Amino acid sequence: MKSVVSLVFLLYMIGLPVNGQSIPKSKKEAQGFADIAPENLYVHFNTTLLFPAEYMYYKVYCFDLDRKRLSEISKVAYVELIGEDKKAVFKHKVRLHNGAGQGDFFVPVSLPSGNYKLIAYTNWMKNFGNGHFFENDISIINPYQSDQKAILAPPVKQIDSLKNSLAIEETSVMNLSNTVHNKVGPIKLRLGKRTYTKRSKVTLVLNTDKNIDMASGDYSLSVRQIGNLPQHDRIYMNTGLFSTSDIAGSLDGRLQLHLPELRGELISGRVIATKEGISIANQKVAISLPGKDYQFKIAQTNSTGAFYINLDKAYPGEQVIVQALGKDRFGLDVEWYQPSSPDYSQLEFKKLKIDQGNAASIQERSIHNQIESAYFKFKPDSILPATHVLPFADQNVRNYDMVEYTDFKSVREALLEIIKAAWVRRNTENEEEIEVKSMDLVSNPDLLPLVIVDGLIVQDHGRLLEYDARNLSSIRVFRDKYVFGPQIFQGALVFETKKSNYTQDVNDPYIERFQMLKPQLRKHYFTQRYNAESDSTAFSLPDDRLQLLWMPEMIMNGNANTIEFFTSDVTGEFEICLEGFLNSGKPVSIRETFFVE
Repeated sequence: MKSVVSLVFLLYMIGLPVNGQSIPKSKKEAQGFADIAPENLYVHFNTTLLFPAEYMYYKVYCFDLDRKRLSEISKVAYVELIGEDKKAVFKHKVRLHNGAGQGDFFVPVSLPSGNYKLIAYTNWMKNFGNGHFFENDISIINPYQSDQKAILAPPVKQIDSLKNSLAIEETSVMNLSNTVHNKVGPIKLRLGKRTYTKRSKVTLVLNTDKNIDMASGDYSLSVRQIGNLPQHDRIYMNTGLFSTSDIAGSLDGRLQLHLPELRGELISGRVIATKEGISIANQKVAISLPGKDYQFKIAQTNSTGAFYINLDKAYPGEQVIVQALGKDRFGLDVEWYQPSSPDYSQLEFKKLKIDQGNAASIQERSIHNQIESAYFKFKPDSILPATHVLPFADQNVRNYDMVEYTDFKSVREALLEIIKAAWVRRNTENEEEIEVKSMDLVSNPDLLPLVIVDGLIVQDHGRLLEYDARNLSSIRVFRDKYVFGPQIFQGALVFETKKSNYTQDVNDPYIERFQMLKPQLRKHYFTQRYNAESDSTAFSLPDDRLQLLWMPEMIMNGNANTIEFFTSDVTGEFEICLEGFLNSGKPVSIRETFFVE
């Protein structure tokens, strides 16, 4: 069994990566990489045919091909939708927890009809070639645009009318993806009946043998209308997806490797000297992700000026602020590296074919979507909260609620009048610096405190002292000595503003701003109810849901579970699709259908 522990050791021994890559320095290092287990991804998604105003929901499962269970190696997966022009419609970063993560994509009206590929991979999987990525064909029908060439075979007569623009002599060559039912794994799914009325309760019973505990697993559940339109086949989970036979030894002889994102998102960059005499080695670099639930990190560059940081927690926005720390900061620039996409030049796309007979179904589905969009505010999804924890101990901290202090026009006045453990001093260059006295009341002129405002590390203490204290919501004072990354601080002063907007007006020459590819947020998706506990508004609103249920994170108990949901005002055949893994690594895939009349 490949060891994750040995991987941690290896990542500390190698040179710091740039853009998620590393060059092995010896045969020993190369062998260390070869001992890391290969991975495979499976994506459970709700449909292969999308319209504008619909959501693609997906759940990513990352599988360790050596241990034969969900992976503990990669903490990030990448999901992309690629068009026939080989360009990405979207690129999502998905945080993996215990080998699984979730996301969604809202189809905009601007996206044209066409054939697309859903691609998923981890950074570590890039070493084994695109042929090992998860890949599934997707098609989009946009009836609000007149150009339908991408989904119609010639000859095509371009007319604005939807019905006429769909005219085609060829018949559909695509199969409905839901006509064949399959079952993988030991979980059994049972429906109370096969036919339901509108807005009625559907009860699913999931059970296993007594010696199999469903609670020790990870699953996702989709319930969606099948419809009458042609669509691509969808890959369903099966044991054949998780074989190592075709990738063994593919790391041999590699000169450059993509590193696994073992401890979170691996972000990287490098500093460049803009003045003579300034070394780019061993420089401290601060990365701030500002906002209400901010994060900040400090890294140290290697001999080539490269640095990397692992982000293991959620953060609020897509902007990152980077600055070199210390006296050399005015002579250094920072470059930022975005995660690169694989080469998609060899992708081949299956073609969706529609004809005049599909026009009525397209129009009906578009009407359902328009009605659902109009009432979306009554059916909101909720974002699961992220935990915001400062990297300081709770002891020896004093919190000042600045709402109670409205007379201070500057931070300088606030420090002088109410914060007795902090004061202002001047350094040898006659610059003002804030000092925080230790718990034993000893002054340490060689160490500055860590000063943070809304997540931004502030180096210009003089300007902060003139900041209007009436904009502050709180000040926290930490008096312990802290070792934060490669930097040592004497205490910390943490300022938070009422609007979390301090960073908007900061334009110091040594500060660089970049856009991050932010991970998808974990959500709890709306589930419609029609029972005594439901909001009375629900009964009076139209219900045109095609997606009756999407549960990317299912909480199971023992060997028997019951799940309830309600049908909508939409009739037809619906598919139930349960996917996932038992904790033993056994895959689970179940499909069942029912009708609404």
